[in-house]
Amino acid sequence: NNNNELYVYLSTAPTSKPVKVNLEGLSTTIKEVRIGDSENIWILGDDGRVYGIGTNSQGQLGASIPAAGVNISGLVAKYIGIQNVKSIGYGIQHFPYIGTDGKYYSIGMNSSGQLGQEDKNSKKVFTELVWNNPINYAIYNYSTLLFVENDTALYVAGGDRPFTRIDIGGETNIPKLVTNFGSKIESITGGSSDDIFVGAINLLNGEMHHYGTSYYFSKGLFNGEGHGLKKMIDNDGNLENTTNLKGSIESYSGIAMNNLTRKIFTWGYDPGGALGLGYYHTVPNGTGGMTTGDKKSFQNIAFDYTGKEVVEVYSAPEYLKVFLTKAGEVYWFGQNNGNYQIGAVGTRSNIPLKLSNLPPIQKVVFGKYHTLFLDKDGFVWSVGNNTNGQLGNGTTMTSGLYYKVTSLPKIKDIASGPYSSYAIAENGDLYAWGQNQHGQLGVNDLTMRTTPRKVLGIPPVKMVDGGMKNGLIVTEDNRLFVTG
Repeated sequence: NNNNELYVYLSTAPTSKPVKVNLEGLSTTIKEVRIGDSENIWILGDDGRVYGIGTNSQGQLGASIPAAGVNISGLVAKYIGIQNVKSIGYGIQHFPYIGTDGKYYSIGMNSSGQLGQEDKNSKKVFTELVWNNPINYAIYNYSTLLFVENDTALYVAGGDRPFTRIDIGGETNIPKLVTNFGSKIESITGGSSDDIFVGAINLLNGEMHHYGTSYYFSKGLFNGEGHGLKKMIDNDGNLENTTNLKGSIESYSGIAMNNLTRKIFTWGYDPGGALGLGYYHTVPNGTGGMTTGDKKSFQNIAFDYTGKEVVEVYSAPEYLKVFLTKAGEVYWFGQNNGNYQIGAVGTRSNIPLKLSNLPPIQKVVFGKYHTLFLDKDGFVWSVGNNTNGQLGNGTTMTSGLYYKVTSLPKIKDIASGPYSSYAIAENGDLYAWGQNQHGQLGVNDLTMRTTPRKVLGIPPVKMVDGGMKNGLIVTEDNRLFVTG
């Protein structure tokens, strides 16, 4: 209207009356309104910020709005994280606009190239995150980016829900400091599963910290204590101390190794024997029957360590636990889902079982339903779900047999997204394959790859990781690049 206010009809009924739509947080004047289709409205305020209503299934409302979008019934248009805008356009599930710098930008669906250029939020090639200090380490936990500055400082960005930012507020596209541990961050774990946002941080001083949401004692202690960082504690008295730990948390349970004794401990929910107790832990369900139970940290697993030196432990999606010995043996327990996550070795076990038909292994990584192994000779093996070509065998056929990815050179490191796979050659070259509909492989297109593809135009890589719709690399000179 003449007062620059926006009114909408929530119904097509003849008796329907227009109702006012407000802008989130600020009492700014509306400058422009654009309607893309029946699902999206974009609003430009005179403050240069963009506000939106409707679905965000293709990213058309930006990175700070959940995929479910903004329901018009709330009568509040949410700030979508885009500012310094001069003018806005509209499209079907994509949003073009002109910045105050005079440049053209676009976000959202690009299945037909409708964005016209590299869009501000989505990338098809690895693009540097400009940062003043060295970035030593980074991972994606589903859609949340976690990275380490100067070995000890943890930062967070992204995340599609408020609790996926470790209780850190602010705009999701701006990295925020979580904490400086004062001790080197050795590794961060968590996330190929969208079921629950949770993970672990392992420090050089032997401390293990957890973050995210706790269900079924997934973080080892009382549920619902928030989403921020906390140090792992021994709630059941089975551990000598908690200052020599290295572990991993995924979904509803976790696993840790005592660095001194090399013994393994578990906690959390026990479907399929995920805690490795030697029995399936059940509790009364309140109606006269029994149901799967959970346990606090830390529980001893049922394993004979004689002649076995454990060197690494992993918590995988779907209630699967894995550990490696110094000799390169791979053991598993828990639930091996129907997609052959760990191979055609049975559906579940409450005790550790050794995998056969593999050479000595030095590292294991997990997608949502597939697994990669790096053997001690630098060869990559794959198994499990393959609907996106993530096994690298030239097909999309799921397999319970271990496949040697023969098209790769000698490899020094591997990583995985939920449905994508990555490998770093000894010379720092990066290879990627699997799902790519969001550009997460960084190969400058949106085409799925069923065999490894060398990623061009990037510096030598020292680490790589995949998120739900993203990929990242840390270069040998400690710079972070992202794609997707």
